[in-house]
Amino acid sequence: FFPELKLSKPRIDTCKTCDQYKIELADPTLPDDQRRIKVQERQFHQTKAQRGYDLPKEMKAQAGSDTWVICMDLQQALTLPKLTSGIAFYKRKLWSLNFGIHDYKTNRGYMYVWNEVTANR
Repeated sequence: FFPELKLSKPRIDTCKTCDQYKIELADPTLPDDQRRIKVQERQFHQTKAQRGYDLPKEMKAQAGSDTWVICMDLQQALTLPKLTSGIAFYKRKLWSLNFGIHDYKTNRGYMYVWNEVTANR
């Protein structure tokens, strides 16, 4: 259908909290006791984040005749039109939103797209 469509692995994103820990732990003047605390806090944060990735996989395995599993995501707001240069880039744009739902039981996906004129988040 789309001969020019190229798929690749998603980029690795980091969150604001992980970035803050990286900066703080790179500080050579940070005392050892505070460093140990920061390392423990970072490990706890990363464990919680990993759980967020693992939980949908575990739930997907449970989807069956007596269990219904869905995953929902409100994606980042997108601007229309997509412009990369010129004065029009700085003018007011129309924000559009996309709410996705994946039904693991039937393996079907649904997307609900709307713009800021229709409704907000």
